[in-house]
Amino acid sequence: MDTPARLADFEIIRRLGAGGMAEVFLAKRRGAEGTFKLLVVKRILPQHVESPRFRTMFAEEAQLATRLNHPNIVQVYDFQDYGDEGQLLSMEYVEGPDLRKLQRACKAQQTRIPPYVAAFIIGEVAKGLHYAHARKDERGAPLEIVHRDVSPQNILLSFEGAVKVADFGIATANVFREEPGVLMGKTSYMSPEQARAERVDRRTDIYSLGVVFHELLTGRPLHGAAEGQELLDVVRSGHVEPPSTFARGVPSELESIVMRALSREPADRFQTARDMAGAITRALFAKQEVVDSHSLESVIEQLVGREHTSPGVEAPATAGSVSELPPASGSSLEQGSRLHADAPTGPGGPDPKRDLKNRVGREVRHVAIVTLRLHGGEDLAKAIGVMQARRFAEQLRSTLDEMAFKRGARWSWSAQSGQQEGDPLLTGSARAVVGLMANPARAAADAAWLAVDLHEAIEGACDDLPVPV
Repeated sequence: MDTPARLADFEIIRRLGAGGMAEVFLAKRRGAEGTFKLLVVKRILPQHVESPRFRTMFAEEAQLATRLNHPNIVQVYDFQDYGDEGQLLSMEYVEGPDLRKLQRACKAQQTRIPPYVAAFIIGEVAKGLHYAHARKDERGAPLEIVHRDVSPQNILLSFEGAVKVADFGIATANVFREEPGVLMGKTSYMSPEQARAERVDRRTDIYSLGVVFHELLTGRPLHGAAEGQELLDVVRSGHVEPPSTFARGVPSELESIVMRALSREPADRFQTARDMAGAITRALFAKQEVVDSHSLESVIEQLVGREHTSPGVEAPATAGSVSELPPASGSSLEQGSRLHADAPTGPGGPDPKRDLKNRVGREVRHVAIVTLRLHGGEDLAKAIGVMQARRFAEQLRSTLDEMAFKRGARWSWSAQSGQQEGDPLLTGSARAVVGLMANPARAAADAAWLAVDLHEAIEGACDDLPVPV
């Protein structure tokens, strides 16, 4: 299939992959003064463009995903219908492997991800899922979002150790219809009730996350080599053997968490993903294990190396959010989206020798300014340590940057006015001008939504912290 050079205002770098409904591309969007941003663009496959069902499903995915703002969830920027070029969904680009690629690297090297690093990954995913599960609409009514496809392919890892949940393409929420009797998701990671095509709630995602955790601790599929109808039957039965049956050295406290998540009856599982994340945190604390994004960064470096992607340079396949995306033969398709800072140099960047006289000015009459100031960072550093507090602040800033980009703005960070001491990363302030880059007439509305999203995202990111930020 030919790769287009351009889709609307996105310059296509390469095609990343395709599933049964959609295809994804690595692209860049130009900004002011020759800067650009790497992102992932998703569109319905050309043969399905005229299908009302596919168009409705795609629009529902976009409507759901653009509501989610959390450090552990892939940021979706925009969804528009560009006429002849189709409906396009743009999202964050994560530079790094998905969890499936990490598992394959472990298998090739006959090793496993260290148990407590695996626990860290699962805990981060649980935080993102809890945020989505607890999300409410503008009127305060629960959206009751269920991902329904929690699997290694949809858990993205950055080279810096960030963990993000991707692909809410088959998620359900109470604003959409759920088709009874229809199986959606990957059979190996389904809960028994999902495999029976029954109505599901957030606890089905907890079960699926338990399956992933079991696989990380054992280095094998939960149900071995079973496939087809045999696999569906065993998933429906809900029978599961403990991880220690298949692997030595599985910490008993982690095995207990896995087995509770994999309880056949939803009522016997963790009732929220936050409960599961809390159990993991307590297990790490009890063992005095300090595991964080730096630990994961080191594991990724050891297992898969550090393969960076830049515009115009071929690299291993990296895919965006496509639920049906199959593994490539001989390699793995990384799924993704991650903040890639606007770059003033490199392909697509400005020519330093460009004649300044040729630049054309543009008057913008409608702008809005959003300011923020972080409080509680120093108290957080005292509670969890400076290193962990700084990593939290870096991850939070990355998420806030993505949210600003979604509203056509950029944050300008600085130390708080009059501040003589302290870490500027933990106590800084920022300002964003909305309306300079696009849609000046919408500046006020976009600024208001950015402010609302900021409060929600910060609250969600701080959900499990000992002190509020």
